[in-house]
Amino acid sequence: VSIPSFSENNHHGILRVFESAAIPFHLQRIFSVAADAGGLRGEHAHRVCSQLLTCVTGEIEVTCDDGRDKIIHLLTSSSDALLIPPGIWAVQKYLIDQSTLIVFCDQSFSESEYIRTYGDFLNWKCVS
Repeated sequence: VSIPSFSENNHHGILRVFESAAIPFHLQRIFSVAADAGGLRGEHAHRVCSQLLTCVTGEIEVTCDDGRDKIIHLLTSSSDALLIPPGIWAVQKYLIDQSTLIVFCDQSFSESEYIRTYGDFLNWKCVS
């Protein structure tokens, strides 16, 4: 998902604008995650929740797995946002200390909505 970015006239930064028009769903929840290099986060799938991930500092490698194919995306503070629909196993690997991810969700938190083990995910994919 393309996020509008603007270079500041004084060349001291980039302004990234997250307006509702740029987010492809109605927002229900926003959270951030920070970790040091080598940290792994995610390691789950969602049954119904869509998420839009953006890196605000550092570098984060996101592996998306649909049960057959895996695609690796590199998120940096200057990259676009990554939309992860329901039914995708996602793992975030933090590449630089204190890398920070912001996640926009279309659902409120519900533990029953998560698929927490890869075996359960593959079984769920076979029946969905």
